[in-house]
Amino acid sequence: MGRCARGMSMRGVDARGRDLFRLFRSTDPETGHPRAPFHFASRPDTSGSGRRGVPAGGRFDLVAPQGTCYLADTRIGAWVEVFRGTRMVDNRDARARSLLRTRAPRRVLLADLTDRSAIADALAVDFRGVQTWTRHDPSAGSRTVSLFDVAGSHPPFGWAWRQVVGSPVDDPMLLAELASCGLGVGAVPYDMPVTPPTGLR
Repeated sequence: MGRCARGMSMRGVDARGRDLFRLFRSTDPETGHPRAPFHFASRPDTSGSGRRGVPAGGRFDLVAPQGTCYLADTRIGAWVEVFRGTRMVDNRDARARSLLRTRAPRRVLLADLTDRSAIADALAVDFRGVQTWTRHDPSAGSRTVSLFDVAGSHPPFGWAWRQVVGSPVDDPMLLAELASCGLGVGAVPYDMPVTPPTGLR
């Protein structure tokens, strides 16, 4: 269990051995280059202080050169991390992405947070990330795992992570989880044919 700088204890959980998922674009839309399964996003330091601070907007992006990689402990959690509450996602949008399934090869201690304001405490002790409830999750059972490391595309902490990457639309377990919550993937008709009304004078 970690201990915060101000003396209060914070509960820690180990992510080792748990299935974690991440939905990501298979290729960069601007360059066309393949994208890595792991990516640590960062935000610019607008304060000029160089301090990581408390991120806003329900996210945990750190100031460069540090970054955050977002995963979920369920397939549907990774899905809503990208598509949020969209009930029907166009098949082309889904196929443009890949679903990563991975497990931590070593102990990864996470701060178990329910209050975003505790992020400063999580960064003050020896936690490698945070665990929170997933936003926009209709199943109300998924947790987001946010890992902290150097910004960029690379496996977390320089470790050899087990990685299984596939198409989300070919994953029957994901499709079943989506269907159970009224979500799905399908061909979205953007252009509807116009039919003249009948029976009207």
